[in-house]
Amino acid sequence: LRFNMCDLRSSYLSNSDDTGLPDRVATRIPSHLSYSCRFWATHVRATDFDAELAKEIGSFFDNERMLFWIEALGLLNGLGSAVAVRPLITQWLKVRTDMLSAATDVQRFVQVFGGMISHSTPHLYVSALPFCPSKSTIATNFTTRFPNTLRVIRGRLVNWTAIQTVISGRTDGVGSVSFSPDGTRIVSGSWDCTVRVWDAATGLPLATGLPLGEPFQGHASSVWSVSFSPDGTRIVSGSDDSTVRVWDAATGLPFREHTDFHSSA
Repeated sequence: LRFNMCDLRSSYLSNSDDTGLPDRVATRIPSHLSYSCRFWATHVRATDFDAELAKEIGSFFDNERMLFWIEALGLLNGLGSAVAVRPLITQWLKVRTDMLSAATDVQRFVQVFGGMISHSTPHLYVSALPFCPSKSTIATNFTTRFPNTLRVIRGRLVNWTAIQTVISGRTDGVGSVSFSPDGTRIVSGSWDCTVRVWDAATGLPLATGLPLGEPFQGHASSVWSVSFSPDGTRIVSGSDDSTVRVWDAATGLPFREHTDFHSSA
């Protein structure tokens, strides 16, 4: 892990507009590093508590490598893995420490700025770091280590707000929202007759079998209710068009429909 590991040329260019980026990501972030970035906390959770390992993890959160890790996850479209670290570390530690506070700060940082970082990863340093609250662990630890970023002189937040993220992208009112059972996705039904699935960590539309960001289409009227199945593999929606539709949550394709007026699913 290192700063700008995939040689991003400009913060003015979105990741999707950098045509050579997928090849550079595949080369600079090989499969073993990609796996480690996504799942290291899961493996820590599966071990017995060890004081020396806890010390190493604490050192990681205090080091620039932590930001380089977030950079890698942004390039891998895997920032949800950073949000998952806090609950996993909490279960492993069993007691509150400074490490847990740092993990909580990472969670909030990604929840607030994850969409920006996924869209154009240089904004991790250009925008997210300068605008994170002045008393946050990330600001305290890293602002002075990146002296060439902008400085917010007035109006900077002191602490994190209660609102974690704001999801936008709908073209009409939202009739219903629901979390997936594991808390990683949000499904919404709208008056624009569509169903969308969002990354709960970043607020970005999730890739399905449809083109990225495309909604699930099929209803002919407003969608008033949506919900995930208990295993998170299906989504059910109820609409003013007198149908209930069942969708494959991974592909966005419909399974079946039931005809009658419905305002709850």
